[in-house]
Amino acid sequence: MANAALSNRARRQLLKTIAPAPRHPRVGEAGQGVRVSADPAPPADRDGLVWLGEKKRLTPDQLKAAFHYRDAFRDAGEVSLKSALDVGVGGGGYGPATPSPLVSLTTARRALLVIRYQVLRGQVDMLTVMDGVCGAGHTLRGLAGGDKHRARDLEILLKAALDQVVAFRCVATSGA
Repeated sequence: MANAALSNRARRQLLKTIAPAPRHPRVGEAGQGVRVSADPAPPADRDGLVWLGEKKRLTPDQLKAAFHYRDAFRDAGEVSLKSALDVGVGGGGYGPATPSPLVSLTTARRALLVIRYQVLRGQVDMLTVMDGVCGAGHTLRGLAGGDKHRARDLEILLKAALDQVVAFRCVATSGA
């Protein structure tokens, strides 16, 4: 029977023809965070937060807090402001029934800042996983660079962060 092994030259030529796999951001082992864009389209074929919810990996309270964070994350970065100088077509003219986008932008930024720096105390790993999964829709495995053990650690970190947000929201809504 003939040997089916490829020579080094044939292997290199074959690798040149194969398209590289898409790169996902990776959380560093030394606790360094990654920059995650505020792009509304998830980078993979699935939304990491929705997947966690469908698989019942998050409690309903954690899922609600995660979507609250996502709303604030996206509203803070993607609101396009209209000019209020021209009250004509396409201009300002915001009345009491339609609030200015600037109001919702500052409200979203304030909510995001409170969660990031008052609730999560600016912890880089927690902020990275919250921004990555809840904000941008990355999967945990994508954030971990394909390492399933690191993805499990990130899931634990995400659940801890969401528990803190849930506790804060319970205290804030109860008025205590």
